[in-house]
Amino acid sequence: MEIRRLAEWIGDQPMELMEEMKRNFLKLLIFFAISPLFGCGTERGPFLLSTMNQNETLKSDKEPAEVVFVDGFAEGMQIAMERGRPVLVFFMLPQCVNAQRMMKTTFSDKEIRELSQRFICILVDSSKNATLCEERNVKGFPMILLLSPQGTEIHRMSGFQNADELSVQMQVALQSTTFPLSSAVRGAAPLSR
Repeated sequence: MEIRRLAEWIGDQPMELMEEMKRNFLKLLIFFAISPLFGCGTERGPFLLSTMNQNETLKSDKEPAEVVFVDGFAEGMQIAMERGRPVLVFFMLPQCVNAQRMMKTTFSDKEIRELSQRFICILVDSSKNATLCEERNVKGFPMILLLSPQGTEIHRMSGFQNADELSVQMQVALQSTTFPLSSAVRGAAPLSR
C-alpha cells in the first residue's frame, strides 16, 4: 500500500524535481559504490586519541587508557631517535571512514594500547601534510608505516587494519628493531654504525 502511495506522489511531481531526484540518487549511488575502493568517505567522528609533545613521557606502569600520538612527524622521529624506539605513523584523512573506524576500534584495543607503549606513535593528518605523504609514497588512506628509530621503513599497511592484524605487524617491527634483520633479508642498504 505504501509503495502505491509513493508511486502516485512521484507521478504527481513536476518533471524538473524528478530529474533532480534522479541526479541526486545517482550521485549517492556512485559515492557509495566507489568509496570502499578508496577506503574513505565523508563520515566524520571525534578523534579519540590524545597527542603529546616531546617533553611528555610515556607511562607504562599501568594499563594505558589510550594510544598516545605525537603531534608532528619531525618531532616524533626526534623522540624515536633519542629513545631508540620503533615508530608507528598513522596517515589519515579526517573524512576517511576507515581511519575513523580504526581510531574508534583498532587503537582502543587493549593489546594495541599496550604495544603502543613500546613505540613512538605519530598521527599525520594527510590533508595538511601533502609533502610528507609524497616523500613517504603514501597514496591511500588510512596508511600505517612502521619505521625503525632511524626512519627506515619496516612495514606498511594500507586500508583498515583490525587489532589482530596490526598487533602482529607491531610485534614483527619490535623484533626487527631489537634484532635487526640482515640487509639481504630486508632488501635495504646495510646499516651504518
